[in-house]
Amino acid sequence: RLLRLLGVGSVDASDEMNDILAQVATNTEGTKNTGNAILYECVLTIMSIEAESGLRVLGINILGRFLLSRDNNIRYVALSTLQRVVNI
Repeated sequence: RLLRLLGVGSVDASDEMNDILAQVATNTEGTKNTGNAILYECVLTIMSIEAESGLRVLGINILGRFLLSRDNNIRYVALSTLQRVVNI
C-alpha cells in the first residue's frame, strides 16, 4: 500500500517501482491466501501508478488467474478489481 501511495501521480517513483512490482508479481505463489493477498495488493498498485503497459498486462493476467480459481471469494475479488480497472 505504501508503494501505491508513493507512486500515484509520480512518474519517477513509478519507474523505480516497475521492476520491484514485476518481480513480486512473478515470484509470488498464489496457491495460498497470503500469496493471493500479496498478488492482489500488487495488482492494485500496478493499476494505481504510472506503470508500463507490460506491467499492466501482467496485472490483468493475475486477475485472470484469480477468475480461474475455484474459490468464489477470489473470483469476486477479481471481478470487482476488473470493474475498478475498467472505470479508470
